[in-house]
Amino acid sequence: MNAFNGFYDDDEVLMAKEVLFDWASKIDGTPRVKTRKESATRRRLECEDILGLVEFLDKKKIELPTFVALKLNRVPKMSPSDVDTVNLAETVADLKRQVSVLATQLQQVTHLITSVNVAAPHVQERAAESAVNWSEGAQNAITDEVMNTATKSVTSFAEMMHATDQATSSQWFPVFKKKPQPARRIIGSNRCSETGIKTAGQRSWHIFVGRLDPSTTADDMTQFLQGSNINVIECTLLSKKETWQEKFAAFKIVLDVHDKDRVFDEVMWPYGADVRDWIFTSRK
Repeated sequence: MNAFNGFYDDDEVLMAKEVLFDWASKIDGTPRVKTRKESATRRRLECEDILGLVEFLDKKKIELPTFVALKLNRVPKMSPSDVDTVNLAETVADLKRQVSVLATQLQQVTHLITSVNVAAPHVQERAAESAVNWSEGAQNAITDEVMNTATKSVTSFAEMMHATDQATSSQWFPVFKKKPQPARRIIGSNRCSETGIKTAGQRSWHIFVGRLDPSTTADDMTQFLQGSNINVIECTLLSKKETWQEKFAAFKIVLDVHDKDRVFDEVMWPYGADVRDWIFTSRK
């Protein structure tokens, strides 16, 4: 969802939504197309509509048409974590196939043992014992493969003990110290005036916003943030002291402390905007 929403622009997302809903309009029960109004969260809502339709078609077991990439440079890149997830899914699917094959073979051996009714009792016992040993060996092989896949980058306790046995008796495997737990901290939320104590006025948070169009004003920035339900206490256009700063508009913005996390939603800001916490420097 983040790659989809953060990579494509508004026109591309809207076009993809129209094409997919137009194709699915012939299917009974297809959700109604929602027309989204211009807002800071419009693109995210359009992406949610597309994913909702895909989920609906998947539950209906309807096969989607084949889509191709017209421009390869407009295909979002996968992060390393996504690649790891794909590899893990392929490994799990391969293990499922192996378990299915082993289960089939075990069923065949069991059927063979059952069909040997005329054999001597000692022959039946040996056949049954061989089948049990084979089943246990197959299960152990599957367990070993799963453990090797899950811990191929981690040194196990058994490996450390084996290394200890190979060394002299005076050597031990290293002991890793636990990191200290951070000190607990809360921010009070009781707004009742009868608590007996009170804070020193309204708490605020300062941020820096830059790389905006040079025609952007402080009023424009204030209206933009208030439209996203962010309480703006003060908004100041920073002076342009260098030549390169004439190409951009930058602001120092004071917010209500309760909005300090919501203002860092990257979907809310236009592409390329630079939003950071304000860094205070000491005055000598």
